[in-house]
Amino acid sequence: MAAALSVTHGFLPPHPGPTAIATIFNADMGKTLLYGTILAIPTVILAGPVYARVLKGIDKPIPEGLYSAKTFSEEEMPSFGVSVWTSLVPVVLMAMRAIAEMILPKGHAFLPVAEFLGDPVMATLIAVLIAMFTFGLNRGRSMDQINDTLVSSIKIIAT
Repeated sequence: MAAALSVTHGFLPPHPGPTAIATIFNADMGKTLLYGTILAIPTVILAGPVYARVLKGIDKPIPEGLYSAKTFSEEEMPSFGVSVWTSLVPVVLMAMRAIAEMILPKGHAFLPVAEFLGDPVMATLIAVLIAMFTFGLNRGRSMDQINDTLVSSIKIIAT
């Protein structure tokens, strides 16, 4: 699992590293996503088991203050499908844009919609809004609780 998360964070937009590199080199974000996926699959297959074997014997405690542990009840947790779907929203939107740009002729009515929804910033914003509902409001949390979670998450990212 850690290998898959690390590889997607390093290879696939809309994660910050791949997005920044694609922007610097004026690369097409959709093609970056598609090529990143092609590279990510074998990388995860090789790195996951190899990495696990190398680290198996290391027993290092997690530094205090790095995270705050919380045990969730079954009722508090979203379903697996909702979790996967919410996580894949930006990838699906960006892939839709890339495919639309490849197969639709210039001037097609759907192209501006695909370009707007598939923009990495917009795709990520849409995913966050969906997550606010699926992981927040739908799970019985108030907007104040959701806001507190967003603020604490952004503080970690911005520091």
